[in-house]
Amino acid sequence: MKKTLLRNILICLMLFALIPVQHASTEDLQQIPAVQETEPQALRVLLSRLNITDRLDVTLHGSFSAELDGARLMFGRGSDLAILLNEGRMYLYYADMRVDAGTDFTLRRHPVTDGLVNCLRFANNPALYEGDLRLTVTEDRIRLILTIGMEDYLHGVVPYEMSESWPLEALKAQAVAARTYAVSKAQANVSREYDLVDTTNDQVYKGRREEYVNAANAIEQTSGVCGFYKGKLAVCYYSASNGGQTELAEHVWGTKADYGYLDMRDDPYDLENTQSKVQRVTIPKQTTDVTDAPYALRLLLSTQLQDTLAAAGYDPTPESLRVDQVTSLAVDTPRFSEPSRLYTMLHITFTYSARTRTDALAQPAPVAMADDAEWKNRKALRSGAPTVEPLYETVHADETTKLFVPCDYDTDVRVCDGITIRLVDVGHLLGSASIVVSITEDGQTQKIAFSGDIGNLHQPMLRDPDYITQADYVVMESTYGNRSHGPTPDYVAELAQILSETLSRGGNVVIPSFAVGRTQELLYFFRKLKEERLVTSGADFQVYLDSPLAIEATNVFNEHMICCVDEETLSLIDRGINPIQFDGLHVSVTAEDSKAINEDPTPKVIISASGMCDAGRIRHHLKHNLWRAECTVLFVGYQSQGTLGRQLVDGAKEVKLFGENITVNATIRKLAGISGHADREGLLTWIGHFDANVRHVFVTHGETEVAEGFAAHLRDALGRKATAPYNGESWDLAKDKQLTEGNKVLLTRAEASAIARGDDGAAEQSTAQASVSAIKPAAWFSSRKQKKQQDSSAYGQLQDALQRLAALVERMQASPPKEQSKLAATLFGLVKKFNKR
Repeated sequence: MKKTLLRNILICLMLFALIPVQHASTEDLQQIPAVQETEPQALRVLLSRLNITDRLDVTLHGSFSAELDGARLMFGRGSDLAILLNEGRMYLYYADMRVDAGTDFTLRRHPVTDGLVNCLRFANNPALYEGDLRLTVTEDRIRLILTIGMEDYLHGVVPYEMSESWPLEALKAQAVAARTYAVSKAQANVSREYDLVDTTNDQVYKGRREEYVNAANAIEQTSGVCGFYKGKLAVCYYSASNGGQTELAEHVWGTKADYGYLDMRDDPYDLENTQSKVQRVTIPKQTTDVTDAPYALRLLLSTQLQDTLAAAGYDPTPESLRVDQVTSLAVDTPRFSEPSRLYTMLHITFTYSARTRTDALAQPAPVAMADDAEWKNRKALRSGAPTVEPLYETVHADETTKLFVPCDYDTDVRVCDGITIRLVDVGHLLGSASIVVSITEDGQTQKIAFSGDIGNLHQPMLRDPDYITQADYVVMESTYGNRSHGPTPDYVAELAQILSETLSRGGNVVIPSFAVGRTQELLYFFRKLKEERLVTSGADFQVYLDSPLAIEATNVFNEHMICCVDEETLSLIDRGINPIQFDGLHVSVTAEDSKAINEDPTPKVIISASGMCDAGRIRHHLKHNLWRAECTVLFVGYQSQGTLGRQLVDGAKEVKLFGENITVNATIRKLAGISGHADREGLLTWIGHFDANVRHVFVTHGETEVAEGFAAHLRDALGRKATAPYNGESWDLAKDKQLTEGNKVLLTRAEASAIARGDDGAAEQSTAQASVSAIKPAAWFSSRKQKKQQDSSAYGQLQDALQRLAALVERMQASPPKEQSKLAATLFGLVKKFNKR
């Protein structure tokens, strides 16, 4: 089984230059002109790994003080403090005391004489943090900066950057590397509020653990030692397991002693060891086919892709991975390594295939379709109606996935001889794109730009659409070609009001939502509601995401977030915040999980699909909540004519669900203005970026009046040649000439035409699916070639009955699919019965 993907992966390769690293004590720094004259005595470390937001609980293992309201408060060993953030200010709670701590204060250590450690410990964290702790309010969060001595800092770094179990000499090399890096950062960041961050952006710092004795010995035995090269600090980047070795041991220690870790043979990731499993990877810097990629490269890439491959049902081992093509390579050079050619980052854009398929690959759509067909057939057997078959099954979906070739944005992709495509981010959904197709035929090349669904501006998380400027022909959508969204509402404030009102009544907020796009937007809004505590009643409300497809879509969003989101969202990620995750979010995968939601009487938010309420688990939640006056059903998307969602939005007082009449007592609300589609102004902005060389614009994907009106506006106001084509219309693009006219008669359902033909097999078609029949119900009888028959009163009655039936079918277009299917089954039975006579 082959699955080809195009990925842009940032791989942290620890590629070493063979640089001689001198050893020196930090006491000698003033003798080296290339660095500062004095050693930084302490480091300022931003503690971001703790993920503190609005509350901090800390226990003091020593003597501390804080200057608050002009007075100094002293805290002894064993004191438990709680700091809470409320309306932009911090409040310190100690014993029975509550003190306004403002927006910036510091817990300072004082000397102790009892011989015990002098530090603090955070709640649910076994590590000790040795230093003064500064607390500030930044972007509505509590930010922590620890001022700590250099050697104390290393106790929280060395055993995590490497491992306590590694040989002492390896840990000593790591200690020198970590100290050198920290000194260089302190020198470079004197103007900032902090020198280092406690994540892999700098060095992982997790506080001191007393059981890490081996690492402590390594730090003590190398106390003050840093590495230098050509008069500058040698900022070396060491692999996580090879002990930070360079070419030879004396480059670190100044001696030729045989340090055991240099001769290890069982380390699979030691790039310096000629006998290790992973060797150096050599890849040409020019685009090339590397179908027989070395095992080292496949191991490296499969490690990066392991979760993605496993989630998709493919074998995540390097033996299964094939590197089809490397399309680009780039390396980054660290700031302090110009003389040494030390590279630490390799950016690879490549195409890969995973050959081995596992049983983990799920196909929910065909499975659901097969289950739906089985349910219909059980009902058909009881009623005598014809049976149905699913449109496709799992095996068909499996075969289709082999043809998937995901492509990167803004990259020319060859489809076949004479045809290439380029995808352009259109800002509608995660991964959505406009497509520019370049076709060369008989020496002539034409470019056709297909808009796809054009995204709305300023959507949460997503980037705004990128614009195309050149094409010979444009095929564009017109969904909102006659409407404006107006000013962007404050969705967060409106949601806060709806939730506060409903939860205070003891009701549930039920949200029918589309699985892809809209659900993730809602999760983004709910995170903000919780983070800013905007819901006045039930601020700790629970949110249930009850849609397997929406859950999968959310997982995909999480996996690809960094490459597809806007700057605001990236800033959240940089601060360690997942924009669509929050406390109180529950996912319901199984049917039992879904049923349990309505068995719990606690007021809550329920997000479920489908967005128009015609299928899916949302119908069960509506059955349990529509009749409850304390509940709210909130619509966050467009509701088409004939759908259950449209009935509710239009004010239906009663609806039928699962054969039962349900009274609508719940409040029905609609979140106005929220849309993933560009409005009229957005569409005009998109087409307005094309230059004047566009020969023709074809306006599609809109209601007839809207598409024709938008095309007329392009002609009359913008001077563009524009047409709203009909079904079946054909054009010669080489000559920009219409060849055949389209069919302007409205389409109807497949069953209508089938009844006129007396087609027994037509029962296999679902009444919910549009067909290509162009015959109106009122014209059924006249459309058939019939023999002239003697008119009689009986036959006149038959014609009258047919006209009434045609009118009934036309009215049924707005009825629920279940009612349409019921009438169709009855008519098929009649046709079949009389055809046998």
